Amino acid sequence: MRRNTHHRRGSIYLPILAASMVITLLGLSAVWLTRLQSRSGRRALDYAEARLNARSAVEIALQIIDQDPDWRQRTPSQWFTDLPIGSGTCSVTVTDPDDGDLADSPNDSVVVTGIGYKGSCRHKMRITLIPVHQPLEVLRTCAHSGLQAEVKSGKSLTVTGGPLSTNANLKIDGVVDGDAEGLTRTGGGSVTGSLTVPVQAKGLPDSNVVNQYIQRAVTIPYPGGTMEKAVLSPSSNPWGLTSPDGLYYIDTGDSDLNIKGMRIWGTLVVRTGSKTLTLDDVVCIQPYRSDYPALIVDGHAVLKHKTLEKTLSESEWGVNFNPPGTPYGGQSDEDMVDEYPNLVQGLVHVTGNVKLQQTGWVRGAIVCGGTLTCEENNGIVHEPSLYTNPPDGYRTTRVRIAEGSWQKAID
Repeated sequence: MRRNTHHRRGSIYLPILAASMVITLLGLSAVWLTRLQSRSGRRALDYAEARLNARSAVEIALQIIDQDPDWRQRTPSQWFTDLPIGSGTCSVTVTDPDDGDLADSPNDSVVVTGIGYKGSCRHKMRITLIPVHQPLEVLRTCAHSGLQAEVKSGKSLTVTGGPLSTNANLKIDGVVDGDAEGLTRTGGGSVTGSLTVPVQAKGLPDSNVVNQYIQRAVTIPYPGGTMEKAVLSPSSNPWGLTSPDGLYYIDTGDSDLNIKGMRIWGTLVVRTGSKTLTLDDVVCIQPYRSDYPALIVDGHAVLKHKTLEKTLSESEWGVNFNPPGTPYGGQSDEDMVDEYPNLVQGLVHVTGNVKLQQTGWVRGAIVCGGTLTCEENNGIVHEPSLYTNPPDGYRTTRVRIAEGSWQKAID
């Protein structure tokens, strides 16, 4: 009897021991799973921070682009590397996907790639920036001066399709037949249209625009004090090689230059320094390229061509002004019986002062960095295409994020 009782008591230990082992294993498994979940949670947090750091890298690059006007000149393409941010780091690269050269053109798109790091986690984010062009506000005016604009007593300036504008004082002793706007207004004359005073200053063309055109132009040696009886166009240059864009440059060596009895179908850039370019008597000037100005003067200019009194006559000047290769209105010939309007058409950009004399008219716009003075009875008819399709260099260019371009980047 006693032996049987002892056997029954020992048999209980085995199930208890097995249950204890199961409980222990379950406990160890729970600890292991908890640690695994903790590591997985930390990694998820690290990855989320790496993703945030990648976006921050892109945002920092966008801030640099917004604040640095020369951002396209930055080299190398990796603008910063391992920049500390939060408890991680970030890097960014800025590249030109069009031709690989970020600095060669403001018209190329840009790819910004941000890389964020946290612990062992890494994330890349990419956006595309596309250029957006905005014409200079001066191009919506008939004439704009950086300094004073003046109409002399007893004289008139007719402006059609846009205002006479200045960043400084409007001194009107004569008549502005049309609208006018400026910072202040003095003088006892009148404005027949609307007068806006004060008005916010308008940005002038970039100081580099003249050199940009000079670098593209064919140089004409300074011909002395006068240029006359000639045709200048993509196929005609009596002073040397031709330019396929009709773009020519003259450096007068700080001397005056007088142009008369000429037809220019192209763009003429003249550097006079402290001296003056004068358009005298009769001229017919039109840009060959619609995205180029008609005339750029790095110096001062006087417009005294007699628009209301004379035309550019081939018989008078003894020159065929529409020879083969230089048509006017689509027509060329070999005779000398035609006449042409005595007019400047397109944008006239002068870095210094401008004087309007005789009855010189412009169909386009005049932009000058100095003073503009109307000394006779002159007129300007605004050309709307100058604002809707501004000449190269006469617009501001910014970049914006292309729609839908925020995306994860894959190596």
